[in-house]
Amino acid sequence: MTAFFFLFALVFIPFVWFIVKMIRYTSKTIGDESPLYTEQSYSLSAYDYFFRFFKILLAFLLVQMIVLAWIIAKEAIRPHQPLLFLCTLCFTGFAAYFCFIFYFDWQYWTITKNVCITLNPHTPSIIISSPDQTSFLTPSNVVRIEHHLRKTENSKDPLGGYGFFLFYDTNQNVVQLNNIFLIHVEFLARFFKDIPQTIVWHTYPWVAYSDQIKVKRKNLASHN
Repeated sequence: MTAFFFLFALVFIPFVWFIVKMIRYTSKTIGDESPLYTEQSYSLSAYDYFFRFFKILLAFLLVQMIVLAWIIAKEAIRPHQPLLFLCTLCFTGFAAYFCFIFYFDWQYWTITKNVCITLNPHTPSIIISSPDQTSFLTPSNVVRIEHHLRKTENSKDPLGGYGFFLFYDTNQNVVQLNNIFLIHVEFLARFFKDIPQTIVWHTYPWVAYSDQIKVKRKNLASHN
């Protein structure tokens, strides 16, 4: 009987936990607790942004590739071991790629840190607060929305989820926002549905620096 209750708990508890999580997720994305019905604010701390399982795994692999490259390089410098240099180059290449991913990720952190976004469905608006400025975006003052994304068919691409939004307003300002804040795309689809929205595909959607954004503001000749 004890074994039966143990097995029952082993199966039933995770199942209930999964169902509760799915209900909560649905409620927070399209339900009563979502920004479609209630005002919601979002911000990310450095811990929330960097300390995720996937990024920790990448950091572990980076250290592993560097250590393996160093160990094999030591063996390769011995006489009659020239082929080991190929393995060294392979592991060094992996380490360089992981370094590129972390640098790419850091670029997105520059437009994420100290940013707070508020989605208000009652008076449809997006308020983006950052140390530099506060932008109040509504369907009446936004003329175009661009969503910049990496074009890839690989669902496991480590850079596949990166992207950013550019909001163009009637004053020829361009507001940049990490798309990690707008996972609730239903908000844009419902309240900004009459605003032209374009997906801009990139090999790598590199985050534009503030001076590049300023240049783009000056060169805004039309809103087509």
